[in-house]
Amino acid sequence: MRCLGWSLLKGVYILNNDAARDVIKGHLSDYMFELGLPVDEMFNCLNPGCVIPSDPYPSMSYFPHHTNGPCVRCFRCGAMYDIFDLVGMYEHIVGYIPRLLFLAEKYGVELDDRRKCNERNS
Repeated sequence: MRCLGWSLLKGVYILNNDAARDVIKGHLSDYMFELGLPVDEMFNCLNPGCVIPSDPYPSMSYFPHHTNGPCVRCFRCGAMYDIFDLVGMYEHIVGYIPRLLFLAEKYGVELDDRRKCNERNS
């Protein structure tokens, strides 16, 4: 029997890490809630270079249906962050793979383990 790399998570099938990435991206609003960032109103930009102390108007907003998946975007400086960027900023995790592993564990998303799959196929 050939291993296809499938895993089951609450009725959602994850075929590969790209699919897992998309599921994880859907948790941006959950992560924002944990950070105390609003999803239903604008907030101050997270980009340190954008902050203008004398400007009282928030410029960043949550976009749940962006083309590349949920993100936050600043109208002033154009900075755009997804959940992987925010985890890097707030958890001080460097690199995509460590962030993917952190978020997969945090939200219970199983990743395709190609090593196990390749062992079973040989």
